[in-house]
Amino acid sequence: MEHLGITFLENNIPFEALSSDCITIGKQSMLNASAAGLAGASQQQAISMSNLVQEMGSIGKCTLIGMGVRTSPIYAAFGNSAIISILDYTEEIPASHYSLSSVVFPIVTALGEANGYTGKEVLRAYLLGLEYTNHLLNKTGGNFYTCVSLGGFLAASLLLKLNDHQFHQGICMLLNSPDAPVVARHSGMNLFTNAKVSMNTITASLTLSKNFNIDDFSSDTINHNLDKLGLNVKTHNNILSNLASNSSLAGDGLSFKLYPCPASSHECIEAILQLLQLYDLDHTNIKEVKISVPSRSLEELNCDPPKTEFELKNSLPFIAASALIYGQPLIEQFTSTHFYDEAINQCMNKITVLKNTNFNPSTPRATEVSINLNNGQNVQTTVEFARGTSEIPLDSTELEAKFLYCSRYILPPDHIEGAIYQISNLENIHDITGLVSILGG
Repeated sequence: MEHLGITFLENNIPFEALSSDCITIGKQSMLNASAAGLAGASQQQAISMSNLVQEMGSIGKCTLIGMGVRTSPIYAAFGNSAIISILDYTEEIPASHYSLSSVVFPIVTALGEANGYTGKEVLRAYLLGLEYTNHLLNKTGGNFYTCVSLGGFLAASLLLKLNDHQFHQGICMLLNSPDAPVVARHSGMNLFTNAKVSMNTITASLTLSKNFNIDDFSSDTINHNLDKLGLNVKTHNNILSNLASNSSLAGDGLSFKLYPCPASSHECIEAILQLLQLYDLDHTNIKEVKISVPSRSLEELNCDPPKTEFELKNSLPFIAASALIYGQPLIEQFTSTHFYDEAINQCMNKITVLKNTNFNPSTPRATEVSINLNNGQNVQTTVEFARGTSEIPLDSTELEAKFLYCSRYILPPDHIEGAIYQISNLENIHDITGLVSILGG
């Protein structure tokens, strides 16, 4: 059976074949990734990445988000992937909590800026790259980083106009790269892993665009490599042919975070915020707090107080105590100052995290917060899905407000407004160079 490739996508899946829902989600994802990058640019890790890129001596047209630095497409993909991943603020696949944009977005923006591609070209490549990744994950249950690397490669192949032979060679090259290490989802190692995968993928794409060839490459080579991924030719062809008609993005949606901490904690946060609003609670009047979370949250979060300032955003007792005292969690609350906050530390001693034994498959994220007050009163509530999940998606106004919050110290007001407008109308932008340059700060 003949392998489908880029030629099929070019002939059969133009931008106009993508659904309006899919296009909307794609632009929301790009706005959210830009926001996460601009927020990350204020952190020390971003300065370290920027210094590294500059010391490498690469000169180019591509922008590091929020850093005012230009470099090559390869280093831009590496640096921007890291910067986007610094804070836990990217979108997520609901089923796995992994972020697609942290790898694919830096690739398409680097190539788009370097080559002056239109917004429509970049958005189409980005969306098909995300769809390809999701379909590979759903069909194979494979390593996320392997699948997202292939998704990023498909996006790059569309932009660089690789032929089918180059596309199939690239799949084999990436499938034969050393597997990304398996790290805890919310480990700081994710930052570096995302960056390595993004850089490796764009490097393979650019190498093939220069007519690089693998010796002795044949159809058996691609068959063998797809088999390692758990796919046969027919299944892989079906994935490619249905990228537009069977949209996983429109079907499953993406989660966009309101709070810069793991999504598993967001139902707890919103339950606390509801109780604060309903009962006008003062944390000094709280005797005991019991938080009942699903087993998945117990696996993904640290249920003990943080031992170091680097554990703040993964510690559910810290997140809960911070919300009880200061309200909606902000970036500033996950800093060393709050690690030493006496009120938070005292409040954490009153918090117990339990497994929710009333599990319901239709509400797998349901979290109950029960608060006993010093006067003997008990107040409690359950939140089944937090805002930002695919069940309760953020609207455009909320996402724009998040972008404004994340960019307020990096971009001047006119650039903030311009970036929001251009991303919202990306399919009508003739050259994305100006947009990416704005994001540089």
